[in-house]
Amino acid sequence: MNGATTEFKVYKDFLVYSSEFFNAAFNGNFAEANSRSMTLHDTEAKTFGLLVSYIYVGELDNAGIITADDLLRLWILADRVLIPKLQNHVLRIIETLAEFKPSVDLLHHIYHRDHQYSLLRDFISEFFAMRQCAVLADPEDLPKDMLAEIFVVARELLIKKGGKFTHRRLCKFLVAEEASSEL
Repeated sequence: MNGATTEFKVYKDFLVYSSEFFNAAFNGNFAEANSRSMTLHDTEAKTFGLLVSYIYVGELDNAGIITADDLLRLWILADRVLIPKLQNHVLRIIETLAEFKPSVDLLHHIYHRDHQYSLLRDFISEFFAMRQCAVLADPEDLPKDMLAEIFVVARELLIKKGGKFTHRRLCKFLVAEEASSEL
């Protein structure tokens, strides 16, 4: 961030096994295959560290040091490097949190990416509608698309009169995982 870089030394086999993105980069006809290194722009060191931790142990240690923003950035990075199992893991963690308050800046980033993160957007909107909680900040500061989506979901819940965030509801936001992936 701010031009600073952090170097991570990660076993190539772990990366290429867990991600088609890394597999293509390090085993294909790309500069990374020869240099055995890669720079991930727009990725914070903490976020990549969480990704590496997940790749090595298959879960995240959420001992209160992982923030809502960390989780959303990790979902975005997992989407970018093609690790759907991690995306789903992140959503399952968020679903269990008693408090989930991402920053307004990150919400704007998510909601203004030309639907690049539409599944994540839908999850966030439904999550806040289901929890019927005050949405983090002054509504004037939040993305208008987000507020509209929360309103639509809340309206549907009122009509159905049964708004629990059940496993069945969570499943519609999970990313398809390949059967061959072990993580």
